This record gives sequence, C-alpha cells and structure tokens, in this order.
Amino acid sequence: MATRPFFVMTLAQRTAGNALNGGGLQLGGRLMDGPSLGNGTNINGMPQCVVALGDPVPLTGCYLVGYQLLSDPDYIQHVPDMIAFMLTIPICELDPEVVFLPPEEI
Repeated sequence: MATRPFFVMTLAQRTAGNALNGGGLQLGGRLMDGPSLGNGTNINGMPQCVVALGDPVPLTGCYLVGYQLLSDPDYIQHVPDMIAFMLTIPICELDPEVVFLPPEEI
C-alpha cells in the first residue's frame, strides 16, 4: 500500500476551483468513500494554505485531486489562477486503497 500526496477539498472548494477554469480544464477530483476516513495531516507548508502545516484535515465528505496537478503544463499555461487557488488547499499523504472503496465486481 503506497501513499500519494493529494489535495483534500470540500465540495465548496472544488466548486470554487472549477469556477477558475480556462480552456475547459477542470479539477475533477474523486469523492473519498472509504469506510472510516478520520483525519489526515496537512503537509502543505505554503503560507497561503487555509490549514496550518501539521494540523489535522477532516477527510469525510471530501474530494481528492492528485498533487501532480501543480506540474501539469496545460494547467500551468491555461489556468494559473486555479494553480494559485490550489496552493491554499491542504495536502495529505493518503493511501488510495484506504480512502477509496474498491470497484464493484460485475
């Protein structure tokens, strides 16, 4: 089980971020649906982040967007305001196998 850094957003934050789209680019994001999520720990040390470095981040009902969004050339070129907005969002190291239910077998 490998962890990955994810932006952790509420629905309101996701909606606000998507409002900054340009060229049809959206944040996407997947709702966490794991059975017992609890809290993550913010690893976003940027001063503009809405949660202090090391503080808990409630995970229930939140959406995840991969941290790699910050280095995506299309987003950097076409939606710099969205990139700036994402720097205000907490980041947590999370295991996708824990925060997401497995796909349903058919």
